[in-house]
Amino acid sequence: MVYARPRILVSSCLGFEDCDIRGQKHKSLLVDELKGFAELIPVCPEMAMGLGSPRQSIRIVLKNDEPRLIQPTTG
Repeated sequence: MVYARPRILVSSCLGFEDCDIRGQKHKSLLVDELKGFAELIPVCPEMAMGLGSPRQSIRIVLKNDEPRLIQPTTG
């Protein structure tokens, strides 16, 4: 029986692009192993929403019981 290769979204900074907060990528043994078994789709949500790299950190916080995306250095 032949099975379709699963598609898995993976953070782009895990071996694909220099896009983490410091403008780097990271080695991931798990991602390297998955490459032989699945179609990996690299995604960087921060860059997709227009943030550059390197960049200041962002956090999701609750404000008045509502989730908000905040950059701590600028508020």
